[in-house]
Amino acid sequence: MPDFPAHASPAFPAVASPRPQRRDRSVSELHLDHKRDQRTHPPLVSPAFTPPHTPFPEEDLRHDRQPRSVPVEPLDHDTHGEQARLLPKLPEVHCEVRARIPTTTGQEMFLHLYHNNVDDKEHLAIVFGPHIRSKSLDAPRPGETERDRMIRGAYVGTLYPGRTSSRLDQIRRDAGVPSPRPSAGFLGQLNGPVQQAIPPSPSASSEASTDGSEFESSYPLEFGPPLVRIHSECYTGETVWSARCDCGEQLDEAARLMSLPAPTPASTPGSDAGEHQLLPNERLPSCGGVIVYLRQEGRGIGLKEKLKAYNLQDLGHDTMEANLLLRHPGDARSYGLATALLLDLGMGGDRGIKLLTNNPEKVRAVEGPNREQQLPKEQASPAMSTYGVQLRADLYNAPAIPINITLPDGTLGMWQPTVLTLISGQTSAVLVDTLFTHDQGVAIGDWLDETLGNKTLSTIYITHGHGDHWFNVPYLVTRFPGVEVVSTQESIDHMESQVAEKAFWDTVFPNQIDAAAFNTTIPVKPLLDNKFVLEGYTLEAINVGHSDTDNTTFLHVPALDTAVTGDIVYNGVHLWMTESPTQAEKDAWIKSLDELEAFNPGVVIASHHKPGGVDGAFNIEATRDYIRKFGQLAKEATNAKDLYEKVLAAYPERIGLAVLWLSCMAQFA
Repeated sequence: MPDFPAHASPAFPAVASPRPQRRDRSVSELHLDHKRDQRTHPPLVSPAFTPPHTPFPEEDLRHDRQPRSVPVEPLDHDTHGEQARLLPKLPEVHCEVRARIPTTTGQEMFLHLYHNNVDDKEHLAIVFGPHIRSKSLDAPRPGETERDRMIRGAYVGTLYPGRTSSRLDQIRRDAGVPSPRPSAGFLGQLNGPVQQAIPPSPSASSEASTDGSEFESSYPLEFGPPLVRIHSECYTGETVWSARCDCGEQLDEAARLMSLPAPTPASTPGSDAGEHQLLPNERLPSCGGVIVYLRQEGRGIGLKEKLKAYNLQDLGHDTMEANLLLRHPGDARSYGLATALLLDLGMGGDRGIKLLTNNPEKVRAVEGPNREQQLPKEQASPAMSTYGVQLRADLYNAPAIPINITLPDGTLGMWQPTVLTLISGQTSAVLVDTLFTHDQGVAIGDWLDETLGNKTLSTIYITHGHGDHWFNVPYLVTRFPGVEVVSTQESIDHMESQVAEKAFWDTVFPNQIDAAAFNTTIPVKPLLDNKFVLEGYTLEAINVGHSDTDNTTFLHVPALDTAVTGDIVYNGVHLWMTESPTQAEKDAWIKSLDELEAFNPGVVIASHHKPGGVDGAFNIEATRDYIRKFGQLAKEATNAKDLYEKVLAAYPERIGLAVLWLSCMAQFA
């Protein structure tokens, strides 16, 4: 291993990262849109100290799976799986100090440290953009001087040698400069004494503000809803290059998105092109946003217990089981503090926020017990809405369900969690794929009713023929009259072959799939030219051939810079290699990934999806690496069980052991 300098980070391409099972890739290669930013950003490193975890009452501990050796009293679950714990009342939070954090790449952020009344931890808010301000920080405190305010970060503008006031109005008054409302262009200029960058405005009032209103959060109207990422501390993933999680990449990607340039005033719809011209020392502002950094290491159990869980994972248990064996809940995190911090930072209101997540429980928790934080329905999923585009994407996260497959250790397997994508305009929407059991179909219908509101589900698009992606079609066609189900002709032909596989599906999911799914007449129409239109925007089905089965497609949505990939790409779960036992089939899958990558999508949504996984383009390469590694290990293995153990050792962070075991058995069939 090379000697690392004191400031070393795996984000710097000049230093080889010791992270296993991953190519040496700079963070800039992991971004969601290769066309927008080619700079390399260093990661944000978590503090070295992790305080003890917040205790949870035993009656609130909930989990999805039983441990193998520790008896746990089962808890009632609703049909939607584990619910995030909501505090009956939001915590009280207080920002103690704020400081500007410069970086080697030029981007800046403001680190806010918070105290609260529910635990003894110092939670953080990483704020991108000087226009986002803390109410509790800016509030005057008894007996403090202007210097005291500047030292604790309660100032407007930029600190510089000789500055005497925390308030811009006093600096403007001393300089004889009027006080206009700052434009988006001005907000990007904070490199020196503020009066150097404020053009005189004859129409602006020269009266200085004396009521402290200049400290109020003033998110520019020309910007869209601010980006927000709720991130739980992960020392192992962010600092010591652990391959067991993608927390570091998720943190880096959130920072990159929040640092992207905002629209200039001249190019912003509804703005005055002559409002403000950038001066030589000005830079274009970022859209900004907030990363709420919660001290919830190891899903809330703390670093010591997390390291014990790592040892249990090396002994063959997955993350959930390891936590349960240590007598912790599967997930001890809560997000009430995040809601309180966001409100203190002026987030929400009529504008809402864009929450960078695909975890519906996080959305529910961040909204707060009394919906203190407003998340419009279209923002309840990852922020995939492009500025000026009237389309949006919501994701439905279906949890893992039991499958009648016994794993090598004698336990019952679980079918992988699955994500469905709903693309909607102003009045209509397209659902990409369905699920397959009756209960799943009902849950999808309920979610669609809630998410669509007054919109109409006009189309269901099926990406490929596997039954777990379309067996709910007969039910949904009945529940949503008038919906049209479409696919490519090749995928429709493949769907018809699945009807003949009824015996297989009845064996692994007995009495769970509607009989109507196996009717010989499938209500699916072939697409003309493999394209269809949603409110003026073209959606194109791209047939790439073989991936985890034959005749697979992805849906390209150029307006959202998004590819909904079906089973071509997998996100954090084991791949279905059952239909790719030969090297030729593995090579064909890799070729399909190459074709997908050629479209250069910024957002890549995989159907089989680990909860919390980021929908970035890096999942294409991760899938490609897995196929190659599986093929290599298959050549080394002596039997299916040997291959199973080798793949587990190579990818301890991936979930979906039933799929892995079926794939290993097929390799040696």
